[in-house]
Amino acid sequence: MKKKILIILSIILAAIIITIFLVLGIFLFRKISSLETSPVPTKVSETILYQSNFSSSIVLSDWQIAGSSDAKNKWKIANNSLIATNNNDQNTLAILKSGRNWTDYEVSTSFLINNPVEFGFLIRDLNPENYYEIRLIPDSNKNSAIIQLNKTQKGSMTNLLNTNIAYFLGQKNQVKIKIQQNTFNISINSKNISSPINDKKNSITNGSFGYFLQSRGSIHFYDLKINNLSLAQNKGQVLSEKNVLDEAGQLDIEINQLLKEIGAE
Repeated sequence: MKKKILIILSIILAAIIITIFLVLGIFLFRKISSLETSPVPTKVSETILYQSNFSSSIVLSDWQIAGSSDAKNKWKIANNSLIATNNNDQNTLAILKSGRNWTDYEVSTSFLINNPVEFGFLIRDLNPENYYEIRLIPDSNKNSAIIQLNKTQKGSMTNLLNTNIAYFLGQKNQVKIKIQQNTFNISINSKNISSPINDKKNSITNGSFGYFLQSRGSIHFYDLKINNLSLAQNKGQVLSEKNVLDEAGQLDIEINQLLKEIGAE
């Protein structure tokens, strides 16, 4: 008789335990499903990627100097400026070493020339075969130039913009260049040189910033600041791993407590 009672109690206890686990399983599933999974809002980082007023010659070590065999002799820092001097028409370049992985950014800088020279700025310079350049070419008017936006990709160049701009000789000219995704905005002395320029076809997605000089003469560059414009956007909904683990841990405690109570009975 006692044996039959123990068997019946065991069956009842097993049924209770199974029911408890089923109830708790449904409860856990509902808890996880009900967690808020709101996407992280899009934010624009305001981190400064690079900034220099060229007050120390030590800053020159931040730059990779390239071009002709004597290119290193063509660049120096003096009078709070980065100076390029060229005695021929060979291209000489200074490219920031730290920026190969930069994607979207805004460049603010100034230049000063006393005589017209051919010069410009490198944007998303990934390597010698892949980069954008903003090139200023002297025209017949000393106070203006032809400005081009060119893309070199796998060594092949494509022109994206060709227009005229005015600037001043013998004084600083402010330049702002904004590249975000595949769109360029360029202004000189607070005047946009055109409407935004879109490079929709196989755009170069990342790379550093640089200066170049490709004619006889000299140029001073001042007050460089590069702001990060990369979008920190989550592309899906995020389920908080910590919240799930906390909920599971709490349920585990409750299950153990229930089992202890059943065992005590």
